[in-house]
Amino acid sequence: MGDDRIGRLARRLKAHGRVRVPLRDIWDDYQRVYGCEASGVQARAELRAVLDSLRAGGACAFPSENGRAWDRTSTVALPQWVRVPQDSLRPEGRRWRKHPWHPELAWVRDLAALSAEQEDFLLALQRALVDGRLAQKAPLKYRSLQLTGDEKRLESMLSSQLFAPGRLSLELLNCDGPGLPLTYECVGAEPRMIVFENAGSYIVARRVLKRIGHPPYGFVAYGGGNRVLRSAEYLREISGPLAVDYVGDLDATGIEIGVAFADRVRTLSGFAVGSATDVHMAMLDAARELGHPDGWPSEGKATVLAAHRWLSPSCAPRVKRILSVGNRVPEEVLHDGHYGALWGAP
Repeated sequence: MGDDRIGRLARRLKAHGRVRVPLRDIWDDYQRVYGCEASGVQARAELRAVLDSLRAGGACAFPSENGRAWDRTSTVALPQWVRVPQDSLRPEGRRWRKHPWHPELAWVRDLAALSAEQEDFLLALQRALVDGRLAQKAPLKYRSLQLTGDEKRLESMLSSQLFAPGRLSLELLNCDGPGLPLTYECVGAEPRMIVFENAGSYIVARRVLKRIGHPPYGFVAYGGGNRVLRSAEYLREISGPLAVDYVGDLDATGIEIGVAFADRVRTLSGFAVGSATDVHMAMLDAARELGHPDGWPSEGKATVLAAHRWLSPSCAPRVKRILSVGNRVPEEVLHDGHYGALWGAP
């Protein structure tokens, strides 16, 4: 774990003597080791990166990514606790280096350190491979129950050293990934999809698009806020859309989700996700019609960096001004009439 401070933080977490160390104690240990005061999105991002490194090295484990044990009050989610095995990293020279591993697991002998949890899992996987019990494809949580006795444990291992390139993979385990399905409906023949951050806007837009003879979008989808990031890979399962436009609240969180979604889709499928400029412009105009040209007060942290990167040149200056004063424009500022005028609905 390269940085010595990461090692010192791992030792402090272990010194609590508890299997679960709560976030408040993690923050305190982090500040003492790294000598910084915690505040804002940047500090959360730095702590998350350190915790990811600890998890990858086997020094801790996270709760289930889609469970409730997460602090999601910011765009950077943090676990409300981490699990710290009390025997944590076993020293070099233990039994895994001499074990007769299956050919798919031969790399295990080269590991310098291995947690008890990881070794138990690898031994269970070894038995399953030898017995042929992975021949039938299964959901991730089934495979987790089969190999660990806990339906959520395997997901927490996916970012650990065991799943580094050239080691374990979901293909080897013959199971589905942790992605979520995307709620969508086919409303026309156009090979374009529009994805909405919020349920209400999705329902309104779907209703309007279904009234149009030749709608500008053939697919309309509901992203569910930050959950859409886990649905990105599901786009590959949908036959038809070649381009995707994303609509989110015009605030720091909504824009950062759009940027992250675009990056993830580009990585997984190769096609681009753009911001739905016409819808976002209509949102800005509707806010002005309601007497709020600079939006409404926002509880989130103001930021303009993501807006500059992702929004179109025609939209970005107005949005950046709104964000700079700590305001926002929600998707729900548009109703059926707005979408009808925008897309030419009868």
